[in-house]
Amino acid sequence: MLAGALFPALVPLSAQGQERLVLNTGTRGPFTSEDKQGFLDLLIKETFRRIGVEAEVIVYQASARAMSNANQGIDDGATLRVKGLEKFSQSDPGSRKIDG
Repeated sequence: MLAGALFPALVPLSAQGQERLVLNTGTRGPFTSEDKQGFLDLLIKETFRRIGVEAEVIVYQASARAMSNANQGIDDGATLRVKGLEKFSQSDPGSRKIDG
């Protein structure tokens, strides 16, 4: 399910010839950790490894910044968004919320 939800992020990745996907979040432990051993860190890395793409999760202190950076193309996408951030994605037609 997660790979299907994140598949649209792979289209620009392959089109640009990038070798690494960077997803961001404002969510911290136990989902993410500084040593990259949090649940989300490991899940993203393994999910994309299985399709031959290197991926990592970076953490911002503010979820709004994570969403903003994804909308601006600074990062390839946002994961584990918090409720209420839809207002940020409405200003960017390329951003899509995927309910699981």
